[in-house]
Amino acid sequence: MILACTELPLAFPDHIDEPCFEAAGVLFINPSAAHVAAALELALGEPQNA
Repeated sequence: MILACTELPLAFPDHIDEPCFEAAGVLFINPSAAHVAAALELALGEPQNA
């Protein structure tokens, strides 16, 4: 199961800038951070470490 929600930074403030992270053995996807990372990668023309 993958949990993804735009409100994840409210629940996990320590992972606010991470597109995906694991907490208590559960994988979470922060779609806001994932979209920002993808836009930055596209704008700079080079892959970014996530």
